[in-house]
Amino acid sequence: MTIDVEGNAQAVEWDTTNGTLKPLQRAVGGFVDVVSLHPTVDMWVNDNGIAEGLPVNIVATAIAGAFGATHQPYFGPVVFTGGADSEGETLSLEDRQVTLLLSLASTTAVIRDLGWSAEF
Repeated sequence: MTIDVEGNAQAVEWDTTNGTLKPLQRAVGGFVDVVSLHPTVDMWVNDNGIAEGLPVNIVATAIAGAFGATHQPYFGPVVFTGGADSEGETLSLEDRQVTLLLSLASTTAVIRDLGWSAEF
């Protein structure tokens, strides 16, 4: 699932035959870093988002905050995946996780549009 800096969220499927790194890098626009929000939910961000001057992704930052990751804002587009398997390979989100994250993204975007979001 992806969320762009405008708060647009969408479920996506990728061909991961050759791994997940390249699709993740394309989605975030550069090198990736992972924020583990839960053992079954990871958020992938642009590792150089601040240095590249990417805008704060308010919706993704708020969702991360809902999981307890409140220590910083996140910049640029993000990707949510499942956690990792026993070999460290990235897993897909379950359908119910996608539904929950899409709902959180939609609600957060409405709150942001009402001007209720914090300044970063």
